[in-house]
Amino acid sequence: MRLAEDWSTFRARQVILQAINDGDIKAAQWWLERKAKFEFAPSKAA
Repeated sequence: MRLAEDWSTFRARQVILQAINDGDIKAAQWWLERKAKFEFAPSKAA
């Protein structure tokens, strides 16, 4: 089961990275908001 989960995560990352390579701005924004939170996460309004 763990192997299947790891494989799914690997494939999902490949899909996101391919979308970014293809110029998908939304995918790039999504990735940065999660992987570079300090710099790119949207600020939360009070």
